[in-house]
Amino acid sequence: MSTKKQREQKLKQSKEILKALGMPKAQYNDRSGWVFLALSDIQPKSSWGNAKSPLLPTVDIMQFIREYYRQDYKPNSRETIRSQILHQFEQARIVDRNRDDPSRPTNSKDNNYGSTGTGVTPNPVNRNQCGQ
Repeated sequence: MSTKKQREQKLKQSKEILKALGMPKAQYNDRSGWVFLALSDIQPKSSWGNAKSPLLPTVDIMQFIREYYRQDYKPNSRETIRSQILHQFEQARIVDRNRDDPSRPTNSKDNNYGSTGTGVTPNPVNRNQCGQ
């Protein structure tokens, strides 16, 4: 399978996971799918069974998407990603903010996000929808 097809397949799978988690339609679009892939450290050739939960600042999430999924978000997109995706993921308990230091101020340059593992831990739903 070509890398382009693998990128498309992973994006489709991530959106299916977000939908299965009950996220509203606005949270299982392409941009949300790419953010979910970054937070799960899923590259185009990765298996969902190898998902991780790195702690990533918004700029590193954008870099991951640029590097592995060829979607280039400009630096001023950080706030859009934070307010329209990460905040909703946090409310749905898909991500934790500042897991390494919960007392970190909201406006800190060191803010980071990490997947809670919801939706990517091996279970029958994921195996059927996303393969291993």
